[in-house]
Amino acid sequence: MHPQISELYDDYLNGFINRREFLKKLAVLTGGAASAQTLLPLLKNNNACAQTIQQNALDLHTEYINYPGETGDIRAYLARPEGEEKLPTVIVIHENKGLQPHIEDVTRRVAQEQFLAIAPDALSPLGGTPDDPNKAQSLIGQLDEQATIKNFAAAVQYLKTAPLSTGKVGCMGFCWGGGLTNQVAVHSPDLIAAVPFYGSQPATADVPKIKAALMLHYGSLDSRINAGIPAFEAALKAASIEYVIYMYEGAEHAFFNDTRPDRYHKEAAELAWQRTIAFFNEKLRGAASIDPGKAGSQNIPTVLNIIGNFPNPFNPFTSIEFSLGTDGFVTLDIYNISGQKINTLLAKNLTRGVHTVIWNGKDANHSAVSTGSYFCRLKMGNSIATHKMDLVR
Repeated sequence: MHPQISELYDDYLNGFINRREFLKKLAVLTGGAASAQTLLPLLKNNNACAQTIQQNALDLHTEYINYPGETGDIRAYLARPEGEEKLPTVIVIHENKGLQPHIEDVTRRVAQEQFLAIAPDALSPLGGTPDDPNKAQSLIGQLDEQATIKNFAAAVQYLKTAPLSTGKVGCMGFCWGGGLTNQVAVHSPDLIAAVPFYGSQPATADVPKIKAALMLHYGSLDSRINAGIPAFEAALKAASIEYVIYMYEGAEHAFFNDTRPDRYHKEAAELAWQRTIAFFNEKLRGAASIDPGKAGSQNIPTVLNIIGNFPNPFNPFTSIEFSLGTDGFVTLDIYNISGQKINTLLAKNLTRGVHTVIWNGKDANHSAVSTGSYFCRLKMGNSIATHKMDLVR
């Protein structure tokens, strides 16, 4: 789908334009009103796709609970493994359409990783999330921002003392919920780990209040959200806050949401999920992270390096992860075993930090390459790094 159409739809979803203006602009992009009406159902969320893990999964206990918040009782969806074992806990914060089936499914996915997870309904003060997602979006705009932040900060305190909690609390959120995850980190000194997905950044003056370690996921095509990254990162560095930033090349805003075919990026979503769970395991359990790109302001890369590709061997997709010690123009090329360059994955200016590019196992002509060993070659100025990868079809 054309990026302009996806961006236009996202502007509509987030309230930047009304429905009439959205349909008018969509008609221009698609060549007419009839084409726009044909495309519209494909843009809308398909919540039937959200059921990755069924609500009645035999190994999970799920229920709706209430916990005390700033505005009164807050309703939340809870999922945890069956049994009475105490577990580290994770708060899952929904997008700007309220507590939808997709977010409940994400909560079950977290629980299957052996966490106690809850997804609070931000619209609890207004009677809860309605069945119509568009009405939910309108209600989100009516919430008191500070009271909402306090309602989610109250979830941290609730989970610290919950009977089946170890007292260690993390938080993750998406889109509107990603921004709110950043705010929970600002306002909850007891929060240990926060993972906002493409969330708006907090005010730089508030950044020193953050005590949690941060893992920040962004899509490279999300220009509106990404505009706030430089100031946020500068403030994190100045305050010596532990963080890591991952930028997913070719991914847009909402790339994790598998109910949005116009935005979902399977490879980026799966890699972000693996990193997130490893991060929570490290910070909430004390387990060593399985991700080689360590979080931490002390671990900001100082040299150009290819960290690795994951998975390896692979078929057909693999994520190539690399670090840059300085800002600059970078190229990332793929070579076959004979030393012939078969594709260029990247040729652009990038900032210092850890980056990821996904290779689909194809050459520059978009033809699938055969089983064998390949080399990725990263170059910035006079610095070069290479790494061997194995494709097994």
